[in-house]
Amino acid sequence: MMPLGFLIMLPLVGFAEETGWRGFLQPMLEKRFPFPVATTIVAVIWYD
Repeated sequence: MMPLGFLIMLPLVGFAEETGWRGFLQPMLEKRFPFPVATTIVAVIWYD
């Protein structure tokens, strides 16, 4: 039962996380920094 729940939740959590970083953080950073710098900041955060 647990693996089934994990398989169902995995795409939903991944989608929500991607939306948060790319849909919110990236545009906010692009307002303050040039695109390459904003992308590098998001990449460094994701690298952990």
